[in-house]
Amino acid sequence: MTYDVKITNQALLDLKSIYEYIANILMEPIIAEKQYSRIEKAAYSLEHMPERFRRYEEEPLRNRNLRVMPVDILTSI
Repeated sequence: MTYDVKITNQALLDLKSIYEYIANILMEPIIAEKQYSRIEKAAYSLEHMPERFRRYEEEPLRNRNLRVMPVDILTSI
């Protein structure tokens, strides 16, 4: 079964902030692009088995069935 993954406006703003921080503050635009792509790929992988990650333990996130999806950090080119 395939699920429809929807990226919220807030998530897009967060992703943009992550990209801008890495590219402009850390001065690593190549790493910023790679990390952006890794996070985006991880998010869209939720089309299959979206409940494979653990639920948040704290409310109200737990009640909304939100889950923690770790994305490893790219540390080199």
